[in-house]
Amino acid sequence: TAHGKQEFLSRLLALDDDFEYRHFVPVEIIDGGDKVAAQVEIHMTRRTTGEELIMRTANFWTVRDGEIIEMVEYYDTALAASVF
Repeated sequence: TAHGKQEFLSRLLALDDDFEYRHFVPVEIIDGGDKVAAQVEIHMTRRTTGEELIMRTANFWTVRDGEIIEMVEYYDTALAASVF
């Protein structure tokens, strides 16, 4: 869990140092008005090893007044644990 924009940004920047993100491929997007769900493949390379990975994520967004107010992401924790 990240609390606030600064903590969220810090976590994203740390991942960016570790990985090169090559492609984000939307597999499926479901628009429910103020709720949006997306299944995305993230194609990335670990900078330290050159290992190429594809991680599939499920993202759930809540939108209010045209702004994203919440995002929850689920991913393959076994794959992440083997890499991190």
